[in-house]
Amino acid sequence: MNNINELEKAMMAKFNKADEAEKLRNMSQAERLAAKEEEDHAKVVESRFVQKFSPDWRKRNKKKKKVSKNSRRKNR
Repeated sequence: MNNINELEKAMMAKFNKADEAEKLRNMSQAERLAAKEEEDHAKVVESRFVQKFSPDWRKRNKKKKKVSKNSRRKNR
């Protein structure tokens, strides 16, 4: 019984993979370009999110604010 289920799952996975490949082949050039741009944008957004919420970024930002504040005080 288990072997049949595993075989079915393997065949469905293979079919789904082939279906995905066929969809990619049938996509127009514009659709492929749009999908690629969407993936690139998602990567950029994710990297910005990681940068913004990393502790190092917070420390540097805090230091910049303090330095500029002290500089303004000094210039009074």
